[in-house]
Order: sequence, then C-alpha cells, then structure tokens
Amino acid sequence: MDGDLSMAAKGRQFEYANIGTDIDRWDAAYASLARKPATVLVPGISRFMVQHGPLMASLERRHRLPTIYAYGSCVSAGGLCSYGASQLHIHDRLAHLLARIFEGARPDSLPIEQPSKFELVLNLKTASAIGVTVPQALRLRADQVIQ
Repeated sequence: MDGDLSMAAKGRQFEYANIGTDIDRWDAAYASLARKPATVLVPGISRFMVQHGPLMASLERRHRLPTIYAYGSCVSAGGLCSYGASQLHIHDRLAHLLARIFEGARPDSLPIEQPSKFELVLNLKTASAIGVTVPQALRLRADQVIQ
C-alpha cells in the first residue's frame, strides 16, 4: 500500500492507502487494512474499480472491511454501501445533450453540467455479514436498500 496521508477529524483517524491495480495483491491489502481499528475503505472512482466491484465486495465480506463505493452496481454485487452521482440521471442528461447536438446545436455552445442527483444505496445483507449496524435513520434516507 502506498501513501500515508493522515488527518484527524472528529476524533477519528483517516488514512489514505492505495491498494493499487494489481488484483493479486488485493487480498493482502484488505487483510492489512482490516487489522487497523475503525477502518473504512473508499475505493477510487474508475472503470477499473467498477469492473472489479464483485471481487472487491467479496474481499470486503471476507475481511469484514466496510467499504463505501461511488456506484450502486458495486453494492448490487455485494458491497456494503454507495453514495455518488446517479448514473441513470447522468445518462439521461447525456441523452438530452446529444439530442440537442443532433438537432444542430454546436457542442461548444452547450453548458457543462455537474451532477445534481445523488444516490445512497445500502446492502443490509452485507452489513450483517461484516458486523455493521446500519441506523434506521440512514435506512430511511437511502434511495435503495438491498435486503
């Protein structure tokens, strides 16, 4: 694991750890992170991480290491939870912009848009498997709860 960016916030210690892209080393990286108290893994946002979401979810369960993903598809694959921009909303906005281009709008005249809809997805089965209690208030706020 590379990196050692640490900071204290609200009495908790946060540490940056790069698990890298060599998936053969992930099991050892997860094991090492899981030995640290109060550790939560937040994987980077990339196509590579989404592609390996099922592997990450299985390692999360094996090492009982809570993980927060950016994409709900990783939670559907067995991860604990995700919070990020709604992919459905992003694709809907993309279709709208493409339609404007096909109608004759110049691409450089279209506005740059930031995501405006975010989703929280929880997997209660995984939470139970790794020993995490999800508060009722968080369950009620979730856009999707997987039982």
